Amino acid sequence: MTTAHSLLEVSNLGWEADGKAILQGLNFNLQAGEFVGVIGPNGAGKSSMMRCLYRVNRPAQGQILFKRQDIWQWSARENARQMAVILQEHSEHIGLTVRDIVALGLTPHKGLFERDNQQDRRQIDQVLKQLDLGAFEHAQFSRLSGGEKQRVMLARAILQKPELLIMDEPTNHLDVHYQIEILQKVKALELTVLASFHDLNLAAAFCDRLLVLENGHLVAQGAPAEVLTEDLISRVFKTCVVVDAHPLYAHPRINYAYHEGEEPEPDAHEGAHS
Repeated sequence: MTTAHSLLEVSNLGWEADGKAILQGLNFNLQAGEFVGVIGPNGAGKSSMMRCLYRVNRPAQGQILFKRQDIWQWSARENARQMAVILQEHSEHIGLTVRDIVALGLTPHKGLFERDNQQDRRQIDQVLKQLDLGAFEHAQFSRLSGGEKQRVMLARAILQKPELLIMDEPTNHLDVHYQIEILQKVKALELTVLASFHDLNLAAAFCDRLLVLENGHLVAQGAPAEVLTEDLISRVFKTCVVVDAHPLYAHPRINYAYHEGEEPEPDAHEGAHS
């Protein structure tokens, strides 16, 4: 439901590729300061929806409003001042250092031939320190690990000073340490965040709300405890699970049945919810 405080409002969003409907009738909004996750099986339309929001895919129907303005009426520079994007894959940026990449976050706020000044350099230093990148600032970006690259892209996004951060499967291909580290750092920023996930447990741990996509339709939305039910996960993801509470935190924990045809034993199932 749209409220007076909605930062992003998506209404009846649809998108097509090669004459085939990929997204149909999506309706949702983001409130300022929310961390909202997008989940769904492969081919559900998560990345297609994200690309509509950051203006790569032009919708076939519907409207995307950011602070009540149609995003397609903005210039590219105006769009970059409002939204920053972190993808799961990056170009190698051959020859550019970590500091070079991070400094690109200032581009939307500077003139065409305007050089970095002392204040800009202080901001770059600050964000490098914030994300523990000081020791890497002169390293070649192309030689970093996947987790280090994601930290660099997050530093660039922070310097961009967006109101909305869009992350398309930002933890894909990262080991567990870097998955948690990246999401902890993003959560601490207190930005409005929309991020897609494959890992349902990470989504449950870090998101305030979840959007569930299936075959291009938005089939559920709400708090993780409302959305991540055994029935929905079984139906949408075609897998058998037991959902209980994480032993250290209040959010749901998804436990998978790993053998085909295996059903949880009733006693274990009941104990998981006690």
